[in-house]
Order: sequence, then structure tokens, then C-alpha cells
Amino acid sequence: MDVCVNVRGKQLMDFYGNNQLTVLNGRTTSDSAGEFTFIETRGASIIDYILVNNIAVDYVNDIIVCQSTHSAHSALQLTLNLHDNNFGRSGIVAKLLRLFLMKQKR
Repeated sequence: MDVCVNVRGKQLMDFYGNNQLTVLNGRTTSDSAGEFTFIETRGASIIDYILVNNIAVDYVNDIIVCQSTHSAHSALQLTLNLHDNNFGRSGIVAKLLRLFLMKQKR
């Protein structure tokens, strides 16, 4: 787990706090320890994140940090619980699409 917070980390914390977003890193079964997402010879840190809004957080199943041999950055694999009832007019996918379209109009 990364315990150091720099200026950009503080800015990110302010951003997700002000926008009702949740950082998923370190909050799921496969990433409960908050694995490093950037590893190189000079050190390691968590600089790659998955953020979701308060609607989507209930549909998160798991995150897996996938170490790479091709990059210092790790891929983040997000698994969601999306069932057929989530695809109707009142389902999560429809809600997220409406939110996205509303933000694009601004």
C-alpha cells in the first residue's frame, strides 16, 4: 500500500471528494491490500486508479491489478455485476448513459 501523498495526489483526493466519486483501488477482494500500479527500479507507487460515481459503486464486483512485463504501469481489470434488469430504462446502464450525456452537453 502506498502511504505517500504528493501534490497531485492531494488534487486527485480533492477532485473525487468534490465530485462524489469513490476510488476503488484497495476496496475489493483481489486488491484489498491496495497493490502498487507502477513499479520500476526507482520505486513503486499507486498512480493508476479506477474511480466510479455513487451509482456505479454498488455494481463493482472486483478489481485485479495485472502486473505487466511490457510496462512499469499495471493494467487494472474491473469486474462489474450487471444483470439483465440493469439494462432497462431504469437500470444502471441507462442511468450512467444519461449522466454521461448530460455532462457532455455542459
